[in-house]
Amino acid sequence: MIVFEAHSGRKLSKVTLSGAVTSLCYNRTNNDVYCVHERRQVVSVIGGLSDTLERVIDVGCTPAVLCLDSVDNKLYAADAGRGWVVVIDCAADSVVANLYDYHGTAALCYNLRDGKVYCASTRVPLVSVIDCDADTVVARVPVGRGPGVLSYNPLENKVYCASGSSRDSSLTVIDGATDSVLATVLISPGNSALTYCPQVNKLYCLSSVDRAGHRTYPCRGPAKGARPERAWRQGLLRQPRQ
Repeated sequence: MIVFEAHSGRKLSKVTLSGAVTSLCYNRTNNDVYCVHERRQVVSVIGGLSDTLERVIDVGCTPAVLCLDSVDNKLYAADAGRGWVVVIDCAADSVVANLYDYHGTAALCYNLRDGKVYCASTRVPLVSVIDCDADTVVARVPVGRGPGVLSYNPLENKVYCASGSSRDSSLTVIDGATDSVLATVLISPGNSALTYCPQVNKLYCLSSVDRAGHRTYPCRGPAKGARPERAWRQGLLRQPRQ
C-alpha cells in the first residue's frame, strides 16, 4: 500500500501487507485505517501517524467490504460469500458480535441519524438493516434484482440502492427512519458506484455501460443546499451512547 501526501500528491511511504487488499476504511476517532484482504480471515489496522501495520484482528471469516459506525466507534466487516457480518469495537480492536445473514452482503452503508447499517444482498433482492445499538437485523427491505451499491443522504435521511445488471437497472429510495420504500426509479444499466453530494442535494450514479459514464439525480426535499454540519448543531442526528 502506498501512502501519499494529500496536498502535494508526493509519495510518503509504503506499507507492506500480506495479500491483496479489497477494501479500506478510515476511522477518524482512532486515526487508523482498516483494511481487508482477498482470501484472508483478518482485518488489518494501519496507524495513521506511523503508517505501519500495527494490529491484525482475527475475524473468523473473509470480509470483502467495510463500514464504520462513527458514533459508537464500531466497524462492520461483511463476508460476501458466506454471509457473515462481523462487528469490531474500534476502541479495543476486538470482535464484539457476529451476525449471520444467509443472503450475503455486496455493499454496506451507515445511517448516522438512526444508527443503522444497511447491507445489500448478493443473492436476493433485499437490503438487510442492522440496528447498531443491539447489533441485530431489524428489517429487510425489498429492492430491485441484483443490489450492489448503496449511498446515504444524511440531510433527508434516505438510503439509495442501485440494483440490476448490464441490461436492466433500478434505483430504490429507502426511508431511513421507517426502512420502507419511498420510490423506485428506472436508471441506466450497469451501475457500479453511487455518491451523494450534500452541497447541491444530488445523487451521482456511475454506469459502466452508459456512454455518458454517469447520471445525476436530484434529491428533492426541504434541505436542499444545507450542510451536514448544521444537522449536528440542530440536534437532528444521533448522539453517541453514554
